[in-house]
Amino acid sequence: MEKQGYHECLTELKEAFPGVAVITRKEAARYLRVDPRTLVQDKTFPVKRLGGRNYVYLASLARWLA
Repeated sequence: MEKQGYHECLTELKEAFPGVAVITRKEAARYLRVDPRTLVQDKTFPVKRLGGRNYVYLASLARWLA
């Protein structure tokens, strides 16, 4: 069972980033209005390292926000 608010968060994220399922950590930081270094320090933030870059799946971000 998903957390309460997950679907609302996912809908907002899909509206903010249409047509993509993955964003960069910098884009996530800009969306959350925090410094990217803040997200690096947060060990619960759902970032994945792919090809030397850090990416965030929208579904994982929505789950983290909910």
